[in-house]
This record gives sequence, C-alpha cells and structure tokens, in this order.
Amino acid sequence: MARPYSYERTTVLTDAMKVFWRKGYNGASISDLTEATGLQRGSIYAEFKSKRGLFEQSLEHYFADLKERRFSLLEGKKPPIEKLRKFFGDILDDHCDKQQAGCLLVNTLLELPPDDQDIIAKVSAMFKELQILIENVLSEAKIKKQIRTDINIQSLAKHLIIFLYGLRVYSKTKTSRAEREH
Repeated sequence: MARPYSYERTTVLTDAMKVFWRKGYNGASISDLTEATGLQRGSIYAEFKSKRGLFEQSLEHYFADLKERRFSLLEGKKPPIEKLRKFFGDILDDHCDKQQAGCLLVNTLLELPPDDQDIIAKVSAMFKELQILIENVLSEAKIKKQIRTDINIQSLAKHLIIFLYGLRVYSKTKTSRAEREH
C-alpha cells in the first residue's frame, strides 16, 4: 500500500513556482526545488514525474492564482471601465517591487525555445482566457456607451493583452509606478 502524502500540494506548487519564477526553468535545479519544497527528489518524481511536470503544474498553479486574484477584478457589477482601470492599476501596483520578477508566464515564453509547443500552447490558452474576459468587459462598455460603438472589441482586447504583457516585460527594468505610467 502506498504511503500517504505528508505535504500540502498547494504549498509545494507555490514554493516550486517561486523557484521557477526567480531562476527560470533552466536555472532551477532539482536541488533548488527539493530545498524550496521540502520534498525529497524521489517524492518530486513520484508526484510530478519530472522537473518538467512540476514546472507545468507550477505554471497552472500560477495561472489559477492569477484568475482568483486578478481576473476577478474584471467581473462583478462595477462599471466596465472602472473594472479595467482597477485590473490594470492592480498590475502596475503588483509589479512595483524590488525583485523585478515580472510575470511567470512571460518569463517562461522568453526563456524557453520557440519549438517548445507544449508550453507555448498552455500559455497561449491562458492568454486567450484573459482576452475573452477583457472582450466581455469591453462588450459591456460598448453596450453602456462607455466606449465608442464602432470599436472592434476583439482587436482592442488583443491590443490590451499586448500592452499588458509588454508592460510586464518592461516592468523588469523599472521599479516605480510613475516610471511605468509615463
């Protein structure tokens, strides 16, 4: 009979995610991951099959956290433009740190080779989910005449996504909100 796990999976994924975020996939060693998570090498392989498996699940954990903390700002009863301002303002505030860690999704795309289609597909699906949320808010703004009615919602949402992830790359070089806003 298999021994029961003696760790909290969410905590392990959070700790591993922080290592990947700080060091990148290639820079994170199994030793770094065992030290951060408190798991033995064998436990990591038993649970996640490989460093890559742990990395992929850490990305999914990161995205789930983003959805809970940040995407929820795009939902609710507030006026659409107010939701968008809060969403982007929260991102600006979040990236005003000394670590200049940026976004784990963006860091991953910048680090991994362009032929890593599995990761690119996962991150693309995550970006698409955000784009759909933004499209919904923009559609609501259009209906409430908070934006021009002739605006192409899909195009504007894509531009906002490009801005958002460009901002996340730029955030790695600037630490103050004032520098990012100008």
